[in-house]
Amino acid sequence: MKHCSRILLLAALLFVSSGAAVSGTQPPQGDRFLGFEIGEERRYVMGSDNEMAMSVRGRWSILLEEVFEVDGGREALFVLDHEWQAGEALGEIVIGRIRNVKSEGYVRVNAYGFPLMIQFHTTRHLDGMGVEGYTVDFTLDEDGKRYEKRTTLRGERWNQSVGVRNHDTIDREGRSGLFTFLPTAPGCLDSLVQRYDQSGSTYLAPRSAGSSGTPMTSLPRTLKVTDNSDCEESMFAHLGLLSLAMPAFWEAQGEREYVFFTPVGPEGSPDSRVALGAGSAGSPYGPGSVNNPGSLGPNMNRLEAPMLSAASYYDTETLKFVERVSVRIGSRTVDAWLVELSSRFGPIYVDDDGGVIRMDLPSQGDIGLYIRMLWPSEF
Repeated sequence: MKHCSRILLLAALLFVSSGAAVSGTQPPQGDRFLGFEIGEERRYVMGSDNEMAMSVRGRWSILLEEVFEVDGGREALFVLDHEWQAGEALGEIVIGRIRNVKSEGYVRVNAYGFPLMIQFHTTRHLDGMGVEGYTVDFTLDEDGKRYEKRTTLRGERWNQSVGVRNHDTIDREGRSGLFTFLPTAPGCLDSLVQRYDQSGSTYLAPRSAGSSGTPMTSLPRTLKVTDNSDCEESMFAHLGLLSLAMPAFWEAQGEREYVFFTPVGPEGSPDSRVALGAGSAGSPYGPGSVNNPGSLGPNMNRLEAPMLSAASYYDTETLKFVERVSVRIGSRTVDAWLVELSSRFGPIYVDDDGGVIRMDLPSQGDIGLYIRMLWPSEF
């Protein structure tokens, strides 16, 4: 385990949960916790039907480190690791383009998968902007109503508070119905594959499927300025984290709406009065940010950039069982459950133990993209 991971893990193990006892009947666990055995590691990669056509690589891992007994309920610590590497640009100058991302951290959850604590450290290399790292942690308060967020960036620290969203599927007192996952991030990685493997684009990357690009008619065609907002925390595009929602999904008998807590990176300045970026999910490098020298966003003045609302930290998806199918996972063809998502991503494929083993991304021409699980023999 990397040095930073050991530091994060030590901090987690020293943390004493002050939350209320978990209410209700505990889900059946046996020797597993939300489908994981203690010490089990699952690894995922971003790939395609034609591996030779891929010029980017994404890798994720999740490890169940320890299970705790707290106030009559069970809690667990999952250690996370992620690396994303961009391909070589095709003779283009790309200001603010992510060259690579490395993240590591942990998530502590209760027996229902409800996140109690999240901490991660991310280091990015952006073309023309150098290397920068930051640490973010979220801790659920005693009442289970808010996450206290602490950010460390450039040697400075500041605190913010994020309310737990009110939603029909969330029980804040019993602490159930909320999971950690960032549904938009796989689509962002998918967009990066398309943009950086093809030349001639003169558009800002849309932040989400529902937004449109902004023409950059005043710039040379050899220059691209990218909004990397949805890729900031691509560690949370983690199918291992999505797997933590599967026991509740099994119980839902076919279809269920899910609410995901979606951690984002630095937001605001240490004095909490101004924002680092506008319209970029807390990104200090999106359009409108003074940290992006190529920004063409409307809020060029840092003081004009709005702070994020609490809703920016949550996303909803509807998952639906479809049928049992055969699916290719690396060198093997296996039987799995096909599950549809309400977003443009997916479907996902789930094994009989509740593990998500593959998520399909929108195809790029004849190339099918996906994130898939590695078999232990591929580690």
